[in-house]
Amino acid sequence: MSLRDDQTRFFGKLSAMMEAEVPLLNAFEVAAESVLHPGFKAALDRILTSAYSGTSLTESISAEGSIFSPEVMCLLRHGED
Repeated sequence: MSLRDDQTRFFGKLSAMMEAEVPLLNAFEVAAESVLHPGFKAALDRILTSAYSGTSLTESISAEGSIFSPEVMCLLRHGED
């Protein structure tokens, strides 16, 4: 399984759950459970740990560097508001 395939699956699940009005952090966690790529999975786990400890989701993602594009960050920031 390639990183791109995992990212596609992750965002597909995240999108479906957001459409169903699942809270963003919960949707992010469920979508992360579908990821198989070890590096991407580890980054998502660190993001979730940080977010559940009180840091905003977008700040937690930003701490991981450029894991997501600026466009995705904008969408996540909007979903978090």
